[in-house]
Amino acid sequence: HWAELGNTGWGYDEVLPVFKRAEHYEPGEGPFHGTHGPLNVAELRYKHPVSKAFVEAGVQAGHPLTDDFNNDVQEGVGFYKVTQKG
Repeated sequence: HWAELGNTGWGYDEVLPVFKRAEHYEPGEGPFHGTHGPLNVAELRYKHPVSKAFVEAGVQAGHPLTDDFNNDVQEGVGFYKVTQKG
């Protein structure tokens, strides 16, 4: 959106490498994630039973289950990754 408004250098292809350099994605490197940056991104350490029930209800209602909302398919239900360490 920023590039469309005339802000050169702020398009998806320009900013994705910056985000990847900033990220230490515990599940592993991929086309949308880096593993050598200072910001640790991980699975939730604890998933509340109500949250689990919500995700399951979404799946039963026909919504796709996703394990990564920061990839090329962002629709669905699942648990977000979080910036945490320890």
